[in-house]
Amino acid sequence: FLFNTWQQFGDGRKRIRNGLLSEKLTFEEMPLGLHLHEVCERAVTEEEMQRIVDSSTRIAPQRPAPEYDPNYVCPLTVVHEEFVDHTVEIEPSKSYPGLLTAYHLYTVDIVCEGL
Repeated sequence: FLFNTWQQFGDGRKRIRNGLLSEKLTFEEMPLGLHLHEVCERAVTEEEMQRIVDSSTRIAPQRPAPEYDPNYVCPLTVVHEEFVDHTVEIEPSKSYPGLLTAYHLYTVDIVCEGL
């Protein structure tokens, strides 16, 4: 499985993530069961894993970010996805005091090739 331990921004800053691959759903992607493969492909190839670089790659003043290549195609392909679970978490809204926010969390196992 893939576990995202940290993220590095283009200016060199890092932040700790310590989380699994995650992606927001759009309203058009609901119900998820009808769009599961497309959502998994988007999450893997267009969002979270869009650019694959060697694990030793670091961005710093003396080590600039890799050049952007508009023709780059993500080498990963989703070969199988399986819906595992759906849970709902309700918590106070961070943006709107006094309101509650409901988060629908879907767990999906995704099998990829090309890593």
